[in-house]
Amino acid sequence: SVFSDDNYVTNPWFVVSKFINNTGRKRLISSIAGKYNFTNWLYASVRLGYDHENDRYFTVTPTGTNFTINSANQSGQLNNLSNAQTTDMNIDGIVGASHQLFRNLELDAIIGGNLRKDNFESIGINGNYFVVPGLYTPSNVVSFGRSYGYSGKEVHSGYYSFDFNYMKFLTLSTTGRY
Repeated sequence: SVFSDDNYVTNPWFVVSKFINNTGRKRLISSIAGKYNFTNWLYASVRLGYDHENDRYFTVTPTGTNFTINSANQSGQLNNLSNAQTTDMNIDGIVGASHQLFRNLELDAIIGGNLRKDNFESIGINGNYFVVPGLYTPSNVVSFGRSYGYSGKEVHSGYYSFDFNYMKFLTLSTTGRY
């Protein structure tokens, strides 16, 4: 039965207990780092970070929702059933030095390079009007649509930092990233 004379006003109990809005996530985050000291003042290091996400979305406007009823008295929508995968990889290589140049002047310096790769891919389906009321599957809709999305980005950069320290009192620093 109709809750209101306005098709877009839905019974609150029906909204809370029948609408489906599920998101599931599986995620792996990892990192590893290594450092090698050539001397007591010169070193090299490498760092790697990786983040991988798999998301599953399932959203349904259920059978019986008044604003979705068609002329054949079918209703409901499979708003989204999709899987998305996101990856992010970040690699740093650094050479660093901490050395006394003169009696009262010390240098702390790093020079590094970075590679970052980001990828996103999503595939999904949706549909309108469920044939069998209450059965929310892709094969139970009158009409359906598909979606696919992909994006990828790769960034290469270099950076530096030089700190000149005079008598452990005054520091002059410069940094940059390209």
